[in-house]
Amino acid sequence: MPKHINSTAKKLIASLIDYFEKERDNGGPLLPLQAVRERVAQALNVSSSTVSTISNAVKNNELLKSPSKHHPRPKSVTDITHLNVDSIRNAIYEMYEKVSRYYATTSFHV
Repeated sequence: MPKHINSTAKKLIASLIDYFEKERDNGGPLLPLQAVRERVAQALNVSSSTVSTISNAVKNNELLKSPSKHHPRPKSVTDITHLNVDSIRNAIYEMYEKVSRYYATTSFHV
């Protein structure tokens, strides 16, 4: 079964094809063969520091994972302590009782 490739991987493959076609037209490597990281960076159209970071991670057997898509941020409404929830609830109940007592004591005689 063929593996599905996302758009980023397709762009990297296109960069590789372009780089190797340039090398073919040049009749040899564009950069010296000893400059491996620089060749990889130029072939993939990424910075040398990115290549170095990934290379070091592979050498240290670290997992290569993408950055997380969502940064968990505390929500002001949902991150309320139980003490605050109770005090808000009590304030609402007190207001309701005051309004109820007001309408109960006020007579509406026609």
